[in-house]
Amino acid sequence: MKVAVQKREVTRSRRLTFSISLGFAVVSCASVAVYRWANNHYAERIVEMGGDVSKGSGLTDNFRRVWGAWGKQREAATDAPTIPTLHFDLRRKNIGKLAVKRNEALEKGYLVQEPGDFVPTDIRVTNGTRRKKVRAKIRLKGDFIDHLRGDKWSFRVRVSGDDQILGMRVFSIQHPKVRGYAHENLVLEHMRREGVLAPRYEFVRVVINGRDKGIMALEEHFSKELLESQHRRESVIVRFDESLKWRTIVLMGQTVDFSAPYPLVTPFQSGKVSVTPNLARDLQTAVGLLRGFLSRDLAPSAVFDPEVTARFLAVAEIWGAEHTLSWNNIRFYFNPITGLLEPIAFDCNLQDAAFMYIPSLLVSVYRAIDNMTADWLEDPRIRGPFLRELRRISTEHAKTVPWERYAAREKELHKILHQEFPLIRDIGFAFYRIRAERLARIDEDNFRSMPLMPPNYPVLMHAFVQPTTDGQQLELYNLVPYPLNVTEITFESSAVKMSVKLPFILPPTRGMAAPTPIQIQLEGQDVATPIKAYVTANIVGYPITKLTKKTLKAKHYSPKATAPVLPEVTWSELLAKHRYVVRDGNTAKLGPGEIRIKSPLILPRGVRLTVAPGTQLRFRTGAFLLARGPVHMMGTATDPIDIGPTQVDFPGMAVLDAAEESVWTHVRVHDTRGLSVESWMPTGSVMFYQSKVKFVNCTFKNSKSEDMLNFVRCDVVLEGVIVEGCKSDAIDMDFCTGSVRGGLVRDTQGDGVDVSGTTLDLRGMRFDQIKDKAISSGEGSTLTVDDVHISNTGTGLASKDRSKVTISNSTFEDIKFFAVIAYMKKPEYGFGHVTASRLRIEGAAVPFRAQKGSSIEVDGKMIPPVDVNVDALYTVGPMRKEK
Repeated sequence: MKVAVQKREVTRSRRLTFSISLGFAVVSCASVAVYRWANNHYAERIVEMGGDVSKGSGLTDNFRRVWGAWGKQREAATDAPTIPTLHFDLRRKNIGKLAVKRNEALEKGYLVQEPGDFVPTDIRVTNGTRRKKVRAKIRLKGDFIDHLRGDKWSFRVRVSGDDQILGMRVFSIQHPKVRGYAHENLVLEHMRREGVLAPRYEFVRVVINGRDKGIMALEEHFSKELLESQHRRESVIVRFDESLKWRTIVLMGQTVDFSAPYPLVTPFQSGKVSVTPNLARDLQTAVGLLRGFLSRDLAPSAVFDPEVTARFLAVAEIWGAEHTLSWNNIRFYFNPITGLLEPIAFDCNLQDAAFMYIPSLLVSVYRAIDNMTADWLEDPRIRGPFLRELRRISTEHAKTVPWERYAAREKELHKILHQEFPLIRDIGFAFYRIRAERLARIDEDNFRSMPLMPPNYPVLMHAFVQPTTDGQQLELYNLVPYPLNVTEITFESSAVKMSVKLPFILPPTRGMAAPTPIQIQLEGQDVATPIKAYVTANIVGYPITKLTKKTLKAKHYSPKATAPVLPEVTWSELLAKHRYVVRDGNTAKLGPGEIRIKSPLILPRGVRLTVAPGTQLRFRTGAFLLARGPVHMMGTATDPIDIGPTQVDFPGMAVLDAAEESVWTHVRVHDTRGLSVESWMPTGSVMFYQSKVKFVNCTFKNSKSEDMLNFVRCDVVLEGVIVEGCKSDAIDMDFCTGSVRGGLVRDTQGDGVDVSGTTLDLRGMRFDQIKDKAISSGEGSTLTVDDVHISNTGTGLASKDRSKVTISNSTFEDIKFFAVIAYMKKPEYGFGHVTASRLRIEGAAVPFRAQKGSSIEVDGKMIPPVDVNVDALYTVGPMRKEK
């Protein structure tokens, strides 16, 4: 019996020991599971808050970081400025369509844009005390799926009709992380300060169907609002088409280099461009210039504005913004005045710090993606300004002051961002200062240092039909790193013949080089009738399948440019062609006496032109004056300078980028029809661009152009200037500053003085027989007007589109429509405003008219605003232009 008791006690002890061990094991496993869950939870919160989780970080460290971040969020929320909120209201089926597109992209690893991706939405905008609602269309955007992860999807937004949001009609919204939080904002602001085009970039709160998505980055897209906000004349913005690159990546299943950059150039807002004659003309010119650059028929400086390009590259170097230099990221604005392309800074993507791994200090020289910017710097006319601007900017940034300014701006932006992303790192400005010190030492002597895959390309070649001096030709570009066997070329017209025999081989395009075309002359059809051709080719050495053999319809394409839009001349060329020009150092002299100018008088860049008193310049029908330096015409009351045609009229005169002031006194210009050099067709007869101008006692008469006097980005002084007999506007100023004293505008079919984006002081001027508006102020202009007399005019004074006009001591007589009107024509700007005092108005149909939202204050009293149909004003009303 004793033995049995001992056995039961031992069994009971073993069971107890097992239970305790099992309980301990369960508790241990549960603790580990809870620990891992908690650690992962806090690690995810750290990432959501903009931080990085170091490998092996423990629960305690992660918890402390999150706890500290919560405090930082609360602090930011009490001090953060108010930002706009965008409420998107979408139907459920449209949300579903976007979700399907997102899931497809997540599976492929890339987002491929397709026609029909846009869906409609209502957007309610809250901006401080202002509220508005607009109709819009949105789609997903971004190449890589970092734009689509989580709950913050990236969208492209296109506002419908003439409405706008924050002054923009087309923009993107995206997670701030994909552009490096505050980093992108600082670089783009720096670009704009240097006169380089860059989209506006700010932070907004986004709510979709009532669900708060938090803070997102709003990035302006490429449209005329971007250009107008940065004082550029409306024209086309173009890019190299990158869609084939992404389609190829999807088909191949891996990253490939797709013959970049290949010469297919496409515009933004192609629908508008195709129906607008001047934009369509600018597009053809821009495409031709880029094609001329890629084929090396044109030097880079004949295609890209050397000074703007130099500053663009220099700023990119300071920040190491190599991503914005990639061929598929650069956008180009065609400046219709200079006839050159300007790069637009975009998508700097500095958060990946890729530039730190490039062996060369200059990211523009060592390009892992393509060598386009390196080619720019091989041109001395770009390299020289680049080295100069790089030295200037890097020397400035080698000091601490600029970086202190950036740090202060970053702090302002972080007040917004820390509400949601309190763990984002501060930018290492000390590193950039050291980088600037090294860049400041770069000079002319030291600035310089595919694999084959199974083919599955969406297309194998480009085929273009374009006119030539001998008729039409077919251009074939091999886009792939394999030789192509061209087996068949067919034409819809049996009359068309070609100069080569089939089959023939197109050499492969390997590395980063642009394809070299084969050009085939076509015969049997005149240039006026476009030839329709179809080309069939297959990849040599592979079995012929639908992947390796394709048929392509040839497209009609703008011919490549072989010369710059505006010609350049040397002193020897000038003197050989125009023997009446006298050289005195760097000055060209004309007169006195009569001089007959039979061909365009184009001066070398930087040369000063002086015209003696008593000179008569007589231009043949196609002759004009083009100067890229100051022009001085110092006539007198007894010996004026007279400029006119030998026959009926002549194009006119232009001064571009003059480094010194141009002064004209007692000059008479008459019988002009408007400047025109093939695709270069500015709006004025006498035009100044980016120059300082002073006219005293000058007369301008009988103009057939859109503007008699056109000043763009100038500092202008007009004293006693008379303009009369204009088919359209008399004086047009875009993005200028200046003053007008005295003078007269008479007998004009358009506006007397038309300003946009301009600050002007106008006093003592007379206006008579003006069909449209005597004074027209638009696009954010500021005018001070005093002691003017306006008579026999359609409309006296118009202030529109965020313009502010102050007028006093002035007289209006015999006004057909409105003496003073304030309204909004362009929603992206806003309403017009007028403050008036001591006005005498006699015989005006409507003395004052203020559209609701605009304001007119007369002698301290507000004019009651009313509804105004602005569209009707310009289609059937007093602002209608004669065709």
